[in-house]
Amino acid sequence: MDFSTFSPALVLVTVVSLALAPFVAVMVTSFTKIVVVLSLLRNALGLQQVPPNVVINGLAIVLSIYVMYPVILDVNAAVEARLEGRPPPASVQRQIDARAQQQAVREGRAIDVRPAAPTAAPQAETAATSPAAADGLAAEAQARGDTGPAPDPMFSAVRGGSSNDPPEAREPVLPALAEEITQPAAPSAAPAASGAFDTNRLLTMIDAGKEPLRTFLIQHSSDAERAFFLRSVQRMLPVERRGDLTPDDFIVVVPAFTVSELTAAFQIGFLIFLPFLIIDLVVANILLALGMMMLSPTTVSLPFKLLLFVLIDGWAKLVHGLVLTYGTT
Repeated sequence: MDFSTFSPALVLVTVVSLALAPFVAVMVTSFTKIVVVLSLLRNALGLQQVPPNVVINGLAIVLSIYVMYPVILDVNAAVEARLEGRPPPASVQRQIDARAQQQAVREGRAIDVRPAAPTAAPQAETAATSPAAADGLAAEAQARGDTGPAPDPMFSAVRGGSSNDPPEAREPVLPALAEEITQPAAPSAAPAASGAFDTNRLLTMIDAGKEPLRTFLIQHSSDAERAFFLRSVQRMLPVERRGDLTPDDFIVVVPAFTVSELTAAFQIGFLIFLPFLIIDLVVANILLALGMMMLSPTTVSLPFKLLLFVLIDGWAKLVHGLVLTYGTT
């Protein structure tokens, strides 16, 4: 393996990216809400380590990949289009146009996303299209004594390359060209090893794929949270730099998305706790009425909780509800 193609900056960026990848995956995906809801469900059932943390985290990862699959497809398509020099796909272009229109509305101006009309051809190209104009140009050239086009200086050193030379001064060039063609071309020098993957390429990929992720974060974050974080960061910035921020910047959208996900997760957890809390109260009152204070109500209510959860098909309903919260808005 040739390590000369790796630059120190690329190695540093790669190591930092690998170190921050788990935190980014947690903060900008649906993993946070799903894993919190599953953990609250386990606590509501009164189970300590069933299902274990590995199962909960694995289920959260699988559901997060399922939820983020459309975003992953858009990011991959946008990155491939940027690297190949093509325009972004239609879905990503619609997101870019929508964000541009929102930015224009905030700035109080109108924006037109229609394609521009083709520019008119230069007048100089059509000036000599009429017969009268062509005759005038020919007469003017004859009056100046022009006999033909001036030889190009680039071909002045080529024998037989000027049409103004006398016939005896012209030498045939076909044998020389044939001799040059038959000779094998010398191998060109290999390009300098600059690395097939450098920091500029990495930054280009990040810039191309950020728009689908930004749209996902905006759709599933609260407007109030984005407004709060925008005002907060503007207070911390100098006065001359406050106008550079918008509600769609990642520094504003990411914390707003995380707080919104945690809020939604605890709201779902509250609804999960209610039926199991009622079962605990009923069992505790029954044990108190029977005079069985020494028996733990949690131990007695656990089978009834599991029975209720199984009868209502709790796992399917909970997973379906979590996935549907990320439907297209």
